[in-house]
Amino acid sequence: MLKASGRDTDLERILAAKDVPKLDKYFRIVHGRGLRPQERIFFETVASALNTSVEDDHIMHLFVAGQYARDADFLSKRIEQAKTSVEQAGERLDRIATDTSNEKRWAIWLLIALVMASFLADVFIAGTVTTLSRRFDAMEAGAVSTTRK
Repeated sequence: MLKASGRDTDLERILAAKDVPKLDKYFRIVHGRGLRPQERIFFETVASALNTSVEDDHIMHLFVAGQYARDADFLSKRIEQAKTSVEQAGERLDRIATDTSNEKRWAIWLLIALVMASFLADVFIAGTVTTLSRRFDAMEAGAVSTTRK
């Protein structure tokens, strides 16, 4: 039998030398522990219901199939939970992105308004400076023409 990390030939040789039931060997090799009392009672009940012994290969196959079915059910539930949490995380991220883009939209319009106001203020200042400069030039020209006469 195979362990998760590889084949343990020493354990198999020790268990083969002893008079250990198949189910106990399976538990020792695969799970690294002995058969629990409630598990032993369950297998004895199943074996007696099928009019056979715990050592029968049929009981061993039923046990292994039951374990695979239980593990597959457990994994499918875990996958479903992971899928649900990924969907919820995606919904949260979508909500955050929507809220952020709405906030950014207002900020962008506010910045555009500030740029336009700044541009208008610059035009006003440039116009004022130009007007003052022309008036100053006109006053200076008038002052120069009066002093030449």
